[in-house]
Amino acid sequence: MKMTFDTYELTDGRKIIFEERDQLLILQKNDIDMPVMEDLKEYLYYFPETIYVEQDGIVAGIITNGDVSRSLLNHEVMINNGFFRIDSISKVSKEYLENFFDEHFQIRSVPVVLDGQLRGQYTLIYSENSNGRKIRWNPLKRDFLNFCEKNSIYNIAISKCEQLITMIKNMQIKKELVLRSGKEIEVSFDENKNADELVVFSDMQLKSYLTKRLNNHDEIKVKYISEQDLYMECLISHISQKCNENDVKLLFVEPPVASKIKDIGEKYKNALKQRKSLEEIADDETLLMDIYGDNEDSFQFVKNKEFHNFRFLSQGLYCNLMDYQSKNMNVVGGKRITCNQPKNHENRIWFFGTCLARGAYVADSDTIESMLQRRINETYPDTFEVVNCGVAGRVGNEMNDFHYIMDTELRQGDIVICMAQYNDKTIRMLKDNGVACYELSTLFEQPNELGRWFLDIVIHVNHRANEVIADYLYKELGGIFADVARKKEKERKYFVLGDDSEDDLEGDYKNQIQDYIGQTLDEIKKYTDTLDIDYDENNMSDRIGSIVMNCNPFTLGHRYLIENCAGKVDLLIVFVVQEDSSVFPFKDRYDLVKKGTKDIKNVLVIPSGKFMISSETFPEYFDKSHLQDIQIDSSKDVRVFGKYIAPNLGIGIRFVGSEPMDKVTDSYNKALAGILPRYGVKLLEIERKVQNGEAISASRVRKLISDGRFDELDDLVPSTTKEYLLEKYGK
Repeated sequence: MKMTFDTYELTDGRKIIFEERDQLLILQKNDIDMPVMEDLKEYLYYFPETIYVEQDGIVAGIITNGDVSRSLLNHEVMINNGFFRIDSISKVSKEYLENFFDEHFQIRSVPVVLDGQLRGQYTLIYSENSNGRKIRWNPLKRDFLNFCEKNSIYNIAISKCEQLITMIKNMQIKKELVLRSGKEIEVSFDENKNADELVVFSDMQLKSYLTKRLNNHDEIKVKYISEQDLYMECLISHISQKCNENDVKLLFVEPPVASKIKDIGEKYKNALKQRKSLEEIADDETLLMDIYGDNEDSFQFVKNKEFHNFRFLSQGLYCNLMDYQSKNMNVVGGKRITCNQPKNHENRIWFFGTCLARGAYVADSDTIESMLQRRINETYPDTFEVVNCGVAGRVGNEMNDFHYIMDTELRQGDIVICMAQYNDKTIRMLKDNGVACYELSTLFEQPNELGRWFLDIVIHVNHRANEVIADYLYKELGGIFADVARKKEKERKYFVLGDDSEDDLEGDYKNQIQDYIGQTLDEIKKYTDTLDIDYDENNMSDRIGSIVMNCNPFTLGHRYLIENCAGKVDLLIVFVVQEDSSVFPFKDRYDLVKKGTKDIKNVLVIPSGKFMISSETFPEYFDKSHLQDIQIDSSKDVRVFGKYIAPNLGIGIRFVGSEPMDKVTDSYNKALAGILPRYGVKLLEIERKVQNGEAISASRVRKLISDGRFDELDDLVPSTTKEYLLEKYGK
């Protein structure tokens, strides 16, 4: 009988899935040589997973990115046969696996090996799109065209990259790009392609192609680019150009790379080759003393294995850190704290990247950021705040870093530093876009007086290495620091690189929103005249609030929210979703809200147009039942409201009801909370009204209607809504 392995949902949104043996890449030990290791380097760049090695049907070891790096460093094939595995069926349980991944936070997959045979592997994931796989093309349209121009691409064969195809079709492209997708194109593994034709591989297609090369030693290579590389090209172009336009310095700092340190010393070369695990190092007090000496805080941090407490939180397209507080490790708002930050500052120096940037194996006071902050404070007091946005770990890669940067509010004059071990292709892309690049490997060549400065690998370093790096950055970037410090503009614009609302509001759509704002302003002014409110849309601050509601249908929960919010402002504008994609038509929903709130004097009910929760701005809202487990991107809707609706109507506060059940609405509320403050709009969440221990919701009302239980509606809907429902359904 075939053994089955379950998938486990964890309480913090993570999931442990089981991947069958036929989903994994398995190589035969006798076939692995150095050319294969070179191919694996490229494969693992796109698919950072575990490669399994077998001999005579028995698992002989694994190969990961680290094993490939060590093989290339030592010029010999190095296969890891001391890997973690599940070797007993008794260990296949939710509790065991959750504890395993928590204790071994750097591991994202663990194989199931029973009687020496590979059955599959368990993999920890954070969300469907937590590592940036979700392609977000909209802000990058111009960059895509520039990419085609630069590479003389006139014909593109695209297979199963549906988001890319849709994006191109919706663009006004002067060049004639030949689009072929799905069954219309079969990508063969030959080089008989037209010189001006580029094959764009989807993830699965690229994986198939690279696996074929690994298994068959196929030297034939087609002219291709992966969807990920194409996206990366456009993403880097967009970020570098926007930073340049807004006077933000974008820099890349490559961490120490073992193969680039010309003379690391024989003793330390052997230590890298033997590679004690982090667990073994933490348990070896003599070795810890050698690494940390008399630095008590960092010594205790590693000895107590506090590095296990770094946890990751998905923000959709990227992950940051979960908040955590202790003596030596504090994460607040998804960022590790930097010690000695000044109370006042003109600009920020942002660090993104790997565990080196995060300071994974030192106390808060010994991170590169904290050390650099101390040096800067001495020379440029009250000028810079250094911010630690390092992530890495099992979710870290350049895609994570760049999406994180895209979603960060920057200010003119800021400095953004990517400190990460990126692939050669990514570094080339950065250089091609004029990004200044620095290397740290030479800092650690012998002779030096650092002693043992790393733990298991050369990017896991101690406080002494961090001090060397901080001093280097202070000296190398001194000219940039001085230049920014000299500029004393009173007003320095804030901006977000991923804010693509300008691109969203082109042509007719932009004209329509301006017309809508004009008409709505007229209605507000007429209404405020009746309330004796001196209305000025340019100076209302916290006096005007708003709610956007679907009301499908209008319930006492909606009434409670409106009544509560109306007591907090001079005027509350209730926008009723105008999109007719709900069970109840807009006209009926609008009338029910007006009737149900007519006694609340400072409430104005207005149609939302197609600019708030509409098929134009947030189409996923109308398919919520099928998207509860999918990470959605509602940022366009939020930015249109924050950038256009709120400031033009004088709205200073947006209210929402708490959402304990609907994951799509809850995700939308979080997007509102994260983005609206950038535009000076506050978000206030109000607890939902509860009846019989359960939140009142429109879906609950619809269920009662479907079941014909109209007698149970009295405690859930106003009398005006019940009268409407009885009339509509003939009861």
